[in-house]
Amino acid sequence: GFSQGGGLALGLLLSADVGHVPAGAFGVCSFPPVVQGFRVDPAVCAGRPYFLSSAQQDHFAGIEMSRAGAALLRDVGLDLTYVESAGGHEMTDEAAEQIGAWLLALERGERAVANPVLADVAGLDGHFAGLWDLGSASPS
Repeated sequence: GFSQGGGLALGLLLSADVGHVPAGAFGVCSFPPVVQGFRVDPAVCAGRPYFLSSAQQDHFAGIEMSRAGAALLRDVGLDLTYVESAGGHEMTDEAAEQIGAWLLALERGERAVANPVLADVAGLDGHFAGLWDLGSASPS
């Protein structure tokens, strides 16, 4: 989804407390849940596809925070496809086309290629360090 909708979709994808985890999700101008103690089960996240489109002039989620969030998602084990646009906090035709291409690639069994923008960006040890509980598994 867009903005908060993408954040909610991501929360469902990551949460150790969700009974039926989605197969994948996408976000445009979205970022990971900024919730202290948010329970994430990396074993459930591992390999699940997530598409994130960040905007370089987004006034809600600055690009450095967006990159740190993307690196965190990568480090948690999601199959992350990360792209950036030059625009601001808006749902664009370009983002919609990128999502469509991503969905088509998933259907074909193609996986994400690492985005070089994130190569030197800290995820688990960066902006979001210590925020999530990564040791919890779903309650039985």
